[in-house]
Amino acid sequence: MTKEERDLIKSFIENKPLVKAVKSILLQGIYPDANSKALSLHWVFNINPHLDDAEFGRHVKVTAEALRTVEAAFTQMEQIANSSAPKKTVNEAR
Repeated sequence: MTKEERDLIKSFIENKPLVKAVKSILLQGIYPDANSKALSLHWVFNINPHLDDAEFGRHVKVTAEALRTVEAAFTQMEQIANSSAPKKTVNEAR
């Protein structure tokens, strides 16, 4: 394994919180004034009052699909990284 490959695997594992960042960005369409803490603790109080039921449902559907896609991609990347990297590299990255 080359140094570049090890660095790529290390940076991927270290940056796994990107999934949370993407989730937060996607949820801003539904909860525009919420920060990430509010989204996880008090989401019910942050719903955009200007969304009608159909628009709210569309935002929820798009957000859920995007999150599934992002999470699946990260899971696949992690599996590839874990299967191709020496255990020492993976453990160092964590």
